[in-house]
Amino acid sequence: MLLGSLYAGLGLANAGVTAVHSLSYPLGGRYGVSHGLANTIMLPRVMAFNLPGALEKFVDIAEAMGEIVDDLPLREAAYLAVEAVEALIEDCGIMTTLEELEIPESDFPEMAKVAMTVARPLANNPCKMTIEDMVDIYQECY
Repeated sequence: MLLGSLYAGLGLANAGVTAVHSLSYPLGGRYGVSHGLANTIMLPRVMAFNLPGALEKFVDIAEAMGEIVDDLPLREAAYLAVEAVEALIEDCGIMTTLEELEIPESDFPEMAKVAMTVARPLANNPCKMTIEDMVDIYQECY
């Protein structure tokens, strides 16, 4: 088990994790939401936010998830990655909203301030993210 944790940590440290992790940390620290569940809820919205900064990578993700991207405009093909992730989450029966977790909307600005302090994932993010962007994403996840 320890060796598995080590390998997971090494993988994540070298993977260039993005803002989805920054946005997830306040959910765990403040409300005890597991990091995996928090990332699951945040991921589709953060992917949609990052789409303009990584269109080709999102097309690769869509293809890897079995989406047919042939002859589609680049942005449309890339957005299939977001839809595929949303479908996978739904198929797994995982909670998909902050409302289901009873996270108060009034806490979103403070959560965004905390998320802004998780710098490494933000530095790796394909698109620069502001506090206002984070509040918007939390709202979209509600």
